[in-house]
Amino acid sequence: MLISPADSLMVRDIDSSSWQVSSFLEFDGIPEDCFTGTSLHLSFTDYHIPIFQTNSRGQKDSQISIWEAVISIRDSGVWVADVDILRALSDGPIYRIQPQKECNHPKDSVPSKPLLSVGCWNDVLDHQDGRLVVKAHGNWIARLAATVLLAQNSKRPATRISICPPHVCWMCLPQDHEHNVFIY
Repeated sequence: MLISPADSLMVRDIDSSSWQVSSFLEFDGIPEDCFTGTSLHLSFTDYHIPIFQTNSRGQKDSQISIWEAVISIRDSGVWVADVDILRALSDGPIYRIQPQKECNHPKDSVPSKPLLSVGCWNDVLDHQDGRLVVKAHGNWIARLAATVLLAQNSKRPATRISICPPHVCWMCLPQDHEHNVFIY
């Protein structure tokens, strides 16, 4: 059985000398994946507890062990954060946007209200308050990593995280929440 660390998980500090400058440009409505180097890695800590059954005799191995496991987000091999996916998905302010019905608006239209674009991990870690779009279109690993990190980042937690379907008409999408991060 795998368990997550009981203490708060770690997030890297923002590297101000990085070539990835936080830009927060206005979202143009075009679906793209800016997180192609994102990966999730499972590793184990030294915390291990074998659980023995008292009624079994003569066995050399324990039937169940508890191992502490950490899931890390990496960007092209560089560590970004350690996250607890199950805790974030069960406790986080995460909402799933249902697929929309066909409309007459042009595809890739710009949102009716301006949204800021997030295209690198520094932007995710140091996101501004307001309406944002994380551009990880079609990359389920990056979408999961960004969602979980935004839900449990103790430095800057997101107020509301909305998971977008593959195709979104930004003109029809309700954008009522003041502090909403769209994972697109």
